[in-house]
Parts: sequence; C-alpha cells; structure tokens
Amino acid sequence: MSGDRHGQEPEYDSTIQPETPASVVFMEMMRRAAASREADQPASDNVETGTPAVPPQSPPTTSMTPEERRRAAALEAERLQRVQRKKVQRRQSRVGALAGLLRSLLIVVVSGALIATILSWGTEPDALNTRVREELGQVVSSTATPLPALAPTMVPTPNWMRRIGIVSGHYGPENDPGAVCPDGLTEREINFAVAQLVVLELRRLGYTVDLLEEFDDRLNDYQAAALVSIHANDCRDYGEYVSGYLIAQSESRPQTGPDSRLVECLAEHYNVSSGLERRFGLTRDMTDYHIFNRINVTTPGAIVELGFMLADRELLTQQPDLLAQAITDGVLCFLDPANAPPVETIAEAGT
Repeated sequence: MSGDRHGQEPEYDSTIQPETPASVVFMEMMRRAAASREADQPASDNVETGTPAVPPQSPPTTSMTPEERRRAAALEAERLQRVQRKKVQRRQSRVGALAGLLRSLLIVVVSGALIATILSWGTEPDALNTRVREELGQVVSSTATPLPALAPTMVPTPNWMRRIGIVSGHYGPENDPGAVCPDGLTEREINFAVAQLVVLELRRLGYTVDLLEEFDDRLNDYQAAALVSIHANDCRDYGEYVSGYLIAQSESRPQTGPDSRLVECLAEHYNVSSGLERRFGLTRDMTDYHIFNRINVTTPGAIVELGFMLADRELLTQQPDLLAQAITDGVLCFLDPANAPPVETIAEAGT
C-alpha cells in the first residue's frame, strides 16, 4: 500500500550527520522504526532449527525525513528551554536563601530592640542601684563631655605573698664567730639575737620570712621582696671613741633603684630608734658583699652594721628588741610606705 510507511525506503539527506543533536535525540526512535519493519517479514532463517527468530540489530539510521527533522528540532528546542528553566530556578533558589537569611537577622534585631524598649518601660528608675544609675548617667553625659581616663585601681599584694629574707651574719654550720671581743663576746651572737626578733615580728604581721645563714644554699638566685643582712662592727680599740651604724647596698645596683630606697628606709628608722650616728666609711666587704652576687637581680638587698661592739656594746647587748624593731620598721617603710610607722612617732617614743 502506498500509505504504508513500512514499505518505503527513507530518503537519504547528506546534510544530516550522526553527530548532530537531532540525530542523537532520535537515534533510538529510528532504531525502533527499523525493528518494526523487520517484524513484518517472516523469520525464515531459523525455521528448520525451530529457534525463535531474533530481529537483527540495525545500526542507527543516519538520515531522517523532513518531518522527523522538524520534530527533532522541536524536541531539541524544548530540551534547551527546560535546561534554561532549571538554571533560572537554581539561581532564584540561591537568591531566595540569602534573602531569607537577611530577613531572619532583621527579625532578630528588631525583636531585640522591641524587647529592650518594653523592659525599659516597665522598669522604675528607683529599681536600679544608685551606683548603676550614676554610671549610666556618666555614660549618657559622655556623649557631650568626654570623661577623663580613670587610673586602674591598685590592689595591694597580701602580706603572705611577700617574701622577706633576713640573714643572720656569720650564722651557720661553719661556726664562724665574726668579730670577737676580749671577754669572748662574739658578733655572731649579737647578730642572731636581733635577726630572730626581726623574723618573729615580720611573721606576726603576716609576711613570709626566711631566717638565712651566712652561706645558706637558698641564697643562690634568691627571690624576695627584700633581703637584709644583719652584722655588727668589730671590737677593736681605735684609740678614740668610735660609734655609729653603717648601711650599704651593692655597688653594682643603680643608686636610684629599689636597693637605694631600702637602704634609706632602714637608715631613717634605725637612726631615730637607736640614736646612733650614721657613718659613711663603707668598706669593700659591704659594697661588694658576697650575698649581693648570689641573690636574684630583682631582689633588693642591703647590709646593716648595727654598731661598734666596743663603743656601742651596751645598746647591742641590752636592747636587741629596740634594734630589731628599727629594722622591721625600715623594711615596712620600703614594702608599704602608707602603713609604715611615721618617723616622728618613733622619735617621740624614744624621748
């Protein structure tokens, strides 16, 4: 029949190539058409064997009718439209997600402002602490007049966190007596009597205090708020009356540093309490005292010569508590000038 398309051979169009989009889209369609034409013919190859006939696999058709080309072009255009719509939808989805995030943030900010406003309406001014109201007033007024910078509040260090070293001159297992008088009085026993009293008084005030020997191993890199080494001058007869006390710091330390302040505090209080004159004939043994070279560089140190064992013997042996209090007050003057006893009070007590 002339209207039966199965009996027609498809027209060959050399302009249609297999790699064109239309041929690729309709490759499967043409294969099915070829298979349908083969199905109308008897399968005679397998009659004798009785094997079911299998339609031969036709290769993809490389040509299409004008009608098929038009359909292919229409389908290709529809496919491209679908791809374009998907791209637009994805772009709109991303924009919508970003807009939703910004909308959520805006809602949170507006909600917080509304809640704060409502709470402020329901809060009476008297409900706030007086100090809080004053601070809020300062903040409001600072927009017109800038506030001066406030100095940080200094919190005093507790006494127990301050370590003090007291060296009892010549004390230790070496049995070094120091200077010795003709009647057997030794510098070591004078130093120890005063050093013990200083340690007890400072500990009573809450400080952490170490009673140290002359060659104590703890003095290596010793760190403390202050260190004072207690000694007494010799018992020689100089042919004249020689009295007084001496105080020195390490010659390697600056003359305007903490070591100097420690020396001056000790000298001021010792002078008033003992009534002795301060002498300035410092020896190398004092300015280059061996302990100064052992302690940590951050530890202020001083060495005190309480007096001469010959001329000042009575004061050294009969009033060690007075000398100990003078040294204690000097240390307190250095550590906490605000709480140290005034020198005027000490002078009045002595008179």
